[in-house]
Amino acid sequence: MIEIAAPPDSVGMARNDNSSFNIINQLISDIGTEEVIDMSADKVNAAYEVLSPWAEADPVALKGLSPRLDKLDGKKIGLLCNNKRASPLILDVTEKIIKERFPTAKVSRFLGRSFSVSSLEKDREGEFNDWIKGVDAVVAAVGD
Repeated sequence: MIEIAAPPDSVGMARNDNSSFNIINQLISDIGTEEVIDMSADKVNAAYEVLSPWAEADPVALKGLSPRLDKLDGKKIGLLCNNKRASPLILDVTEKIIKERFPTAKVSRFLGRSFSVSSLEKDREGEFNDWIKGVDAVVAAVGD
């Protein structure tokens, strides 16, 4: 059922005719699939049903972040670049700071060919997985 309700006149809109409601009624009647109730005559008792935009689906179990490293000295830090214009520049500065503050840390980069880090190229999935297994932490630069 579709309810067509007119808001009260107090909202500042003229409601002298029901032409828009008549057009909608005619369109729905032509389709013949819905019953229409025109509530425009009963403006005081007009009712609206509010629906939640959230889907009712089985949620994916949340997985926490990996524990923080206790130190970066001697660790291998991965720098993930999504290939946006500023991303390599951000990672250059990041690498410089890491090397200054943690001289024994090693840095390794993975350069994506696309702008979306979340959708890495399928043809490089094995290469990415090997890279990720070889680092202790990852810094990702978006570059926007």
